[in-house]
Amino acid sequence: HLRLSRGRLSEYGQDVRDRIVRGLAIPAAAYLNALRARKKLMREFEKIFTKIDVLATPTTLIPAHRVDEENVEIEGRLISVREASLKNTEPFNLYGAPAISIPAGNTPQGLPIGVQLVGPRGEDMKLLRIALAVEKAFTASS
Repeated sequence: HLRLSRGRLSEYGQDVRDRIVRGLAIPAAAYLNALRARKKLMREFEKIFTKIDVLATPTTLIPAHRVDEENVEIEGRLISVREASLKNTEPFNLYGAPAISIPAGNTPQGLPIGVQLVGPRGEDMKLLRIALAVEKAFTASS
């Protein structure tokens, strides 16, 4: 991105600019270590998916929140709403797995919650078929 952004950084959104700038501060050795760790993580996920067809997790750590809410307390720790919203999805982005979030009901306060279904790499269509079946089951039981 550095080559593409040189002289044009202002054309990017602030969130992307912030990521580019943070990325420039990462030493090459740390980046290479991160790539090795990613390969290890990918091997671990491959092992998991030899035993299961799909992994189900909460989509986010929190139910829907107010637009103006910036932080949330989870287990006595204050974290950003952004972190709470992305924590469960990021590992699968890193792995390159297909994932889908489907409605899974509501909290006692009526806020929507979702379940994330994750499949092995390259099994996108299989995951979509499973997600459709699960969504129909959730709908039928509500």
